[in-house]
Amino acid sequence: ESFNGERAKYREWLFHLEVVLGRIDPELQKTVKQLLRENIPDPSETQMDCHLDQETQDKYSSELYGVICDLTSGEAKKVVRV
Repeated sequence: ESFNGERAKYREWLFHLEVVLGRIDPELQKTVKQLLRENIPDPSETQMDCHLDQETQDKYSSELYGVICDLTSGEAKKVVRV
């Protein structure tokens, strides 16, 4: 089920995101999970840079964008598109 911006469904969506990231790369899953737990709901670019080095960002940015697009709908997808 995709996340549409409804707060009550955020935790479930976050779990699905973490599962998908774990399939891509377990270390990426661990890093993103830590980043989001510390900075929910919206980590800043500076915080992301501290947790994810540029090489990792370059390697996974397109795939992460695709995953987030796949897991969102409605208002949440509008935010992703911006």
